[in-house]
Order: sequence, then structure tokens, then C-alpha cells
Amino acid sequence: MKVILLPAVLLFLGTAAIPLYADPSPEIEKSRIQVAGQLREAMTIRRQMRTIEEQTVKNDPELKKISDDLQEQFKAFRKQVDIKLQANSEYQDLKTRIEKMREDLSQKRERWPKREPPPPRR
Repeated sequence: MKVILLPAVLLFLGTAAIPLYADPSPEIEKSRIQVAGQLREAMTIRRQMRTIEEQTVKNDPELKKISDDLQEQFKAFRKQVDIKLQANSEYQDLKTRIEKMREDLSQKRERWPKREPPPPRR
């Protein structure tokens, strides 16, 4: 009985999973493309906003002072966190891994030729 039941269960599970891996319908694919376009547009808008914010801070002495103070405070904060986490072996292992990944990616990026950005899609 077990010999027959196991293949039947595997066959059922295998056929049930086929629709999950099938090509998406044209409507779903169109929706994904639209969402990707919206995300790309949102990232572009956010980048433009950030540029304007940076220029505003750069040109306003009061905002510049606040920004500089925040940067100094954040540096002090990071220094304290790093001191507290020196004894945490899990954190140190993760830190080592991420630093190696960054190094590997930067080396790969140096070998890649510079590409021109794609033309805007309409």
C-alpha cells in the first residue's frame, strides 16, 4: 500500500506545482512591467529630490551646521556601537563577510566597462 501511495502523492504534488512555474499570463507580465516602470520612475524622482535637498543644505548655513552636527553625532554613535560589538563574534563574522563581499564587488565593478545609461522608455 505504501509503495503505491508514495508515487501517487509525489505525482499529485508535482502536477499541482506546474502552474506555479508556468509562464505568466500576458496580463500578469504587463502588470509586472508597469510596476517595474513605476518603481524606476519613483527612484528617479527620489534621486532628483535628494539632489535638490543637498543643494538646499549646501547653500543654507543653518541647515549646513545642523547637517554637520548630525554627521558628527552619527560618527560618534557608530564608534560606540562598534566598541560594544567587538566582543560579539556573530556580528564580527557577519561584518567580515559583508566587507569581503563589498571588496569583491568593487573589484568586479572596476573590470566592467562603463555603460551608457539606457534611453528613457516611453
